[in-house]
Amino acid sequence: MRYYLREKASRDAGPFTWSELRLRLRSGAIADTALVRDEDSREWYPIQTLASERRERDDARSRDGVTDAVVPARRRALTHFLSGGVALALGLLAATATVELGILTVAREAFGLALGAALAALVCVGLTVVGVLQIARGFAARP
Repeated sequence: MRYYLREKASRDAGPFTWSELRLRLRSGAIADTALVRDEDSREWYPIQTLASERRERDDARSRDGVTDAVVPARRRALTHFLSGGVALALGLLAATATVELGILTVAREAFGLALGAALAALVCVGLTVVGVLQIARGFAARP
């Protein structure tokens, strides 16, 4: 929207965008007592009224923009937390199963002593590390 400006007894100036008026107002080129009207209206009102309305509108738009950005960030963080928790739980479960259920013995027999132990350790440690990293990514993704 564009606006016309009237200061004291001077002629009307414009049209101006709100950005142009705001810059002039902040720099002091326009007095606080100036009057404005939008190009669709014939009614003049103080520029401070327009500034107040625009400030409220900009604040509301800013809050909405922040809210719109927070929702996807929270969703990403939750996804990382959940996948990290699952991987961590599986890693700890694999470590427990390896020790308690004798899976290490089965792995040794199937793949040989060194390779079986290495595979079991790789699965346990790998899942645990992936889980911890995903949880860390979840903390980093929080808004």
